[in-house]
Amino acid sequence: MKIKRGDGISFAIMLYIIGLCLGTATNYIHENYDLIIVIIIVVFQIGSIVLNKMTRRRIRLLLVNNLLFKFSVIWLVVGTILFFIHLGDSNYVVRFLVYRTMVISIFTLIVIILNMQTVNDIYKYMKAMLIGMLINYFISIYELTTGIHIGEVLGPHMINSTFVGLSNNNNYATFLLYCIPFILILFVRKKRKYKEKILFFLLLLANFYFNYRTGSIAGISGFILIFVFGFIVNQLYKKFSKESVRILAKIFAFGYLLFLVIIILLSLDSISFGSARLAFLSHVSLDFTKTFGIGLGPAGSQLLNSGWIHNLVFELLYEYGIIVFALFYLCWVKLLNKTNEQCLSKIIGGYIFAFILLLPFIWISSSSALSLHFTWVNFALLYQYFCDASISGHFVHARGKEV
Repeated sequence: MKIKRGDGISFAIMLYIIGLCLGTATNYIHENYDLIIVIIIVVFQIGSIVLNKMTRRRIRLLLVNNLLFKFSVIWLVVGTILFFIHLGDSNYVVRFLVYRTMVISIFTLIVIILNMQTVNDIYKYMKAMLIGMLINYFISIYELTTGIHIGEVLGPHMINSTFVGLSNNNNYATFLLYCIPFILILFVRKKRKYKEKILFFLLLLANFYFNYRTGSIAGISGFILIFVFGFIVNQLYKKFSKESVRILAKIFAFGYLLFLVIIILLSLDSISFGSARLAFLSHVSLDFTKTFGIGLGPAGSQLLNSGWIHNLVFELLYEYGIIVFALFYLCWVKLLNKTNEQCLSKIIGGYIFAFILLLPFIWISSSSALSLHFTWVNFALLYQYFCDASISGHFVHARGKEV
């Protein structure tokens, strides 16, 4: 078999993605699995940058043309500056741990974006995430049938649930939701035989079942909402037009921005919130405004709230400031617009669009979706698939327009 240039790093990235999906379960393979794979990827990537002019040229083009790549680089710069500003804090260790998590998240984004030059690269990485999903399915079956968990049980609510190697129920539920669009995208990639259709349906059914067995309310609600909103989106497109769906997306995007501003303003007036998740946000708002939007630095929100704030978008805003938040928000809005343009000619596309529309809701399930590195795998794959000019459009042409 002929080995093509780039196959080595692509295979290493696939192993890396699978490892992120499995969490601490990789300890059963090797206790330093993640570190070994990261070192391999770094060696390959540095070698590619040094020896290959095309790689250096691609980096320059990405810095100019790719909004998600710009966000990644600016997040790294801003996060590093804020980390060193708070270097003398008494909570240095906590800040360092969160900073390290941030660096790994950005490493994940940059490496995946750099090495997705064709649509086949994206399909390979999507398949890697689904391989991780299938392995987690089997671990869940083991946990639910034996009552033995491969991770530490942190409370009575976790005893009869499944959370595989992802620390807790909400993390696993979030991961399962992230897999839904990839199941749908790979399904429509080509004409499927009847048995294959059954297989993809069973994958979705298992996704719902294991999500239900996690006991995560946000996870179960997220699954149901994706398909309810997907149905609504398809009906809007069928009975009205693509523009009606675009209006829905604008309402959601603007509404979420308005919600963010209202939460901060109400917090400044010391108004208490009935919801614990909203109360987490209010604990941090006043101190954030004192930074004039620059940000509290890595772990700033956790230290003020005495724990994670259960909201990826607010975490980005509070800790890394308005600029980093604005770039990420624009990436999400661009992804919404591009999926609106490309997905709605297919019924399944409506559910993918609904997933992206509901991402801000999905991101509140985990205590810190920002620190779950497969969050960035999910977002990078979807963004490149629909927004990269050299790759986007494949969903429209896959299998025609009937599905």
